[in-house]
Amino acid sequence: MDINIRIAGEAGQGIETAGEILTGVLAGMGFYVFSSKCYMSRIRGGLNWYDIRFGDLPLFSARRKADILVSLTEEGVRELGENVAGKGLIISNAESDGKGRASALPINKTAKEAGGTKVMANMVAAGAVFGLLPYETDVLKDGIEAAFGNKGAETVEKNHACAEAGAELSAELSVDMQFPDPADAGSNICSGAEATALGAATAGVKFAAGYPMTPATGVLTWLSQHAGDYGIVVEQA
Repeated sequence: MDINIRIAGEAGQGIETAGEILTGVLAGMGFYVFSSKCYMSRIRGGLNWYDIRFGDLPLFSARRKADILVSLTEEGVRELGENVAGKGLIISNAESDGKGRASALPINKTAKEAGGTKVMANMVAAGAVFGLLPYETDVLKDGIEAAFGNKGAETVEKNHACAEAGAELSAELSVDMQFPDPADAGSNICSGAEATALGAATAGVKFAAGYPMTPATGVLTWLSQHAGDYGIVVEQA
């Protein structure tokens, strides 16, 4: 059994951060996790989304249909709503279009009240996701602390507060789906870029040169960080 969560919004709204935190938390609980992201080539705006597919058996690909869609923008609901499973749930920001199947929650307003800024709407969204899941929410706090710990206790506390408020928002929504029990998958996770770079290093690559352009940047970054371990020369053009 597996569940696919999709968080959508604009570039700059912290969609990737929320997705990475949820990925790490679910993997830490012992689930098998396969995450993927879709984004436009722009620094701000556009439609981005991050999928976190998790289950009690190994997963080897992304899934088109989402079981839970949380969108911070009207465009996300409009463009991605049709790719939500029949019994799935759509949560929209109250400032976006909550028509049809979507349940509108005041995500931006809650972020301002709990964290002082709507920039933290991504953590409200992450909390709203966890509020729908039948698992203890304390593990989400641990994930937030791991992600923001280097930014100081105040930042961690505000993000905690936003996540808790998000969980309270969604707790009363009706969910008609089954959820997997934690498995014994282990907590080790890596990105496709890290796996590619590790494969190159162990295969014997000794020189790598390139220009840092997404999605290849992650490969060069990993190789440069571990160049000394594998005797690799990495040159940024």
